[in-house]
Amino acid sequence: MLVPAAAPPGAVDASRPRDVRALVVVAAAIVLTSAAVAGSLWLRRVAMERVEAVAVLRTVEAELHRAGGDEWRAIAEALSERRGVARNHGTASAAADPLADARAAIVRANAALSGVVATERREDAYRDILAPVRRELSAYHLAVEQEFHLVAAGSLRAASALDDAEVDPAFVRLIAALDLARDELGARATAASVASDRGLVIIGFLTVLAVVGLLLRYSRLHSAEHTARAEERALMASEARFRSLVQNGADIIVVVNDGVITWASPSASTRLGRTEGSLIGVALGAIVHPDDAAQVLTFAAGTLGGGPAQLPIVSWRLRHASGAWVPIEGVRTDLRDDPAVGGVVLTMRDISDRAELQERLAHLAFHD
Repeated sequence: MLVPAAAPPGAVDASRPRDVRALVVVAAAIVLTSAAVAGSLWLRRVAMERVEAVAVLRTVEAELHRAGGDEWRAIAEALSERRGVARNHGTASAAADPLADARAAIVRANAALSGVVATERREDAYRDILAPVRRELSAYHLAVEQEFHLVAAGSLRAASALDDAEVDPAFVRLIAALDLARDELGARATAASVASDRGLVIIGFLTVLAVVGLLLRYSRLHSAEHTARAEERALMASEARFRSLVQNGADIIVVVNDGVITWASPSASTRLGRTEGSLIGVALGAIVHPDDAAQVLTFAAGTLGGGPAQLPIVSWRLRHASGAWVPIEGVRTDLRDDPAVGGVVLTMRDISDRAELQERLAHLAFHD
């Protein structure tokens, strides 16, 4: 009874909310880090796609230059035929059709450009960048086809005039549009790559901070747990020492609540010749000498002199199991407000030897 009571079954460990908060923080850090990694990887993918788009635009430009070369070769051959210069059909170049080669080059350029637009159809920015290129490519293709029809029809003068008035300017505008698109896509690829690299650096830094924070928290928790265990061991040792003193001491200790004994030390049963635990539930007045009962009950109730916590030493007699009266003296400590005790503690000591000595001295004093 004097030993502190155990925690009630419904009690909640105070460290549990801190553990839950720690888990929430760790989960949030993992989610945020995962989102940041995903964002960085997405930026890296966007950068690579834009680099690939720049490479495709270079291919488009090469095909257009090839088409321009074939266009001039077709006109030159037509002029040569008109002037009576025969083709050498025995060579590999004579077997080639420059008009067909030019058309094929333009078709390949248009297909490559359409592939870039289709790949990046989710980005309006790509359509905005590549729209001028497609527009100029369509204009150039139309002008070249008109020029090729004139060449095929033998209207070389008209074809040459169309080349100067429409084909060449369209080609220049197309190359300029390609250069602008390539520069813009290159700049955006660089920006996405830099953002991705910075994101990875920040993620690495935050990861290091998170790891250090978790290690520090683990260290603090481990230290706190070690301290708590040390304090618990010290408390258990103190309780064991106190319990040993109470169980093996000579003093009679009982706890009384409303005049009824609610706890008694083993020495109480031993000193009064009773079995251990037999005093629990016994009214204090039932084992006190009738002449001392009123004083003892008043003393135990806390209304006899002194302060509310501890009163002066008072002497009375307790009934032994044999029927004899055991003289004792005791002190009272009011622990009714302590939930671990919940009563008045009476600490009593057997003074039989001293009482007997006093009787002998008194007898000698009157019978000398």
